[in-house]
Amino acid sequence: MKYALMSGIGADVNIGELARRTGVASTALRYYEKAGLLPEPRRSSSGYRAYEPEVVPRLAFIRAAQAVGLSVAEIREIIAIRDGGAPPCAHVLAFVERHPRTSGCVFASSGGLSVSWTTSPVAGLL
Repeated sequence: MKYALMSGIGADVNIGELARRTGVASTALRYYEKAGLLPEPRRSSSGYRAYEPEVVPRLAFIRAAQAVGLSVAEIREIIAIRDGGAPPCAHVLAFVERHPRTSGCVFASSGGLSVSWTTSPVAGLL
C-alpha cells in the first residue's frame, strides 16, 4: 500500500499528487469528496484542490471498508459518527457482521480512522 508515502508531509498537496502518492485515482478522490466521504479541501488561489495530509488515513479507511463490502452510505455513517467525536466501533461491527466477505477478519480498535492489516487480507477497520 502506498499510504505510508505521505507520512511526514507538512504541506497540502494537489489532487494529482495525492493520487500519485496514495494510488487512489483522482476521479475516485473527487467521487469520495462529492459523496461526503472526504471533507471538501481548501482551494488554492488558482482554484486547485489542496488536500491536507490528514486525508491519507481516511482514504485508507475508505478503501478497507470498501474491500469488506461496506456501501458508501455505510462508510459515510461511520465517518460521521467518528467526526462527531464518538468511537464508532459497535456501529462498524454491526455493519461488518452483515457482510459475508468479512467473515474470519480480525478487527483492531484504535483512536482514529486507521487500518491495521493482520493475517486476514481485510482487517482493521478502526
